[in-house]
Amino acid sequence: MPDDVVQRLMDAEKAFTQKQWGLADALTWQAADMDPKRAAIWNLAGRVALAVGAPEHAKRFLQQALALDPYFKPASKNLKLAEAAKPAAGAPGPRYLLIREWKAGFFADVDHVLGQLLLAEITGRTPVVWWGAGSKFADPSRNPNAWDLYFEPLSGGPMLRDLRQAGLTYFPAKWNAENLDAPPLQQWTGPGSRLAAVECMARPENVVVSDFHTRAFTIMRWIPPEHPLHGRSVHEVYRFLMKKYVRPSAAVMARADEFFQRCLAGGPTLAVHVRGTDKVQESNELVSIYQQLPGLIKERIARSPNLKIFALTDSQWAYEALRGHFGDRVVVADTIRVNGEVGIHLSGEHQPYQLGLEVVADAVIASRCDEFLGVGPSNVSSAVWYLKDWAPGTCTMLGTHKIEAHHRMIYLIPGLD
Repeated sequence: MPDDVVQRLMDAEKAFTQKQWGLADALTWQAADMDPKRAAIWNLAGRVALAVGAPEHAKRFLQQALALDPYFKPASKNLKLAEAAKPAAGAPGPRYLLIREWKAGFFADVDHVLGQLLLAEITGRTPVVWWGAGSKFADPSRNPNAWDLYFEPLSGGPMLRDLRQAGLTYFPAKWNAENLDAPPLQQWTGPGSRLAAVECMARPENVVVSDFHTRAFTIMRWIPPEHPLHGRSVHEVYRFLMKKYVRPSAAVMARADEFFQRCLAGGPTLAVHVRGTDKVQESNELVSIYQQLPGLIKERIARSPNLKIFALTDSQWAYEALRGHFGDRVVVADTIRVNGEVGIHLSGEHQPYQLGLEVVADAVIASRCDEFLGVGPSNVSSAVWYLKDWAPGTCTMLGTHKIEAHHRMIYLIPGLD
């Protein structure tokens, strides 16, 4: 039996042979995470870059392969091909990246946006975010673009109408000037489906539309050396993108400000996130994580006897359990909490705008606390983690940190499942 690295590389090679560039890229970087000193891994990364029309990236990856093994002939051959190749000439005019809704939980969609913002940084495209009617947090009666309900428009960014100028070209071909704000098309099947970031890296069209999630962690290895994010940690990358592009709306900030001043100001504060409902079924780690929480909270109370605990949770039983352990020092915002195994955003029983407003305001409130205990497998906890520069030792993520892993969705392709 091959070892795990070889098996991952074999799977990546199979995906490459099938021209599944996004899958080949993701599996290659998984192999690199396991053992970055194998020249064959970097050679395949270079081949993927050549396949998607990015010879400058290919040269960098292939040079890394030869630095590891100067006698690795496949890398030498492919480097010559990369040096002879020329990037595809871009269409004249502006270059945009339209980031559509991922149609998942709130901060899963934000994570999708952040990954694509990194792609925009790498490719020099102007990003535009449009969360349309497919968003689980859309309220067309308030705004046809749900992003603008929760965040300020991207600084200096154009409007959707700018992407409809006469003469612009579009990728993938399922999109055109008339349907840019239509419900997401063929995300999982059909032409233009499962479009990974790597497949957008060197496109010549004026407008690239992204509606399929590639996490920033996977995209980071494509950051060129001349970019200020090159060599940075995943946390630094997320913080850079958040500070540059993502600012909660006035309505969110007003809600967070009012609650913090009324319930948390004037003493030491600890935010604790407990994710229940559907996430408990999704992550095997949560039970062990939650078993640790009481002891960790008691340690912090021992250091700060007047500690106030802000609980952000979608679970009524979790709130009641925390109150049972720690009494009135536990406070929560006025948000919807339920029991059961169905996520609040999936039940269809609650007003989408209210759900979105509550979850992003809770994350802002938590980021204002002095300390945070978060759940690594949760996008909400990850959001609190990258909303501010936490002082060392004040932000603890329990379990596997979600944004420090490759997104699994892209692997769900027939033949490699």
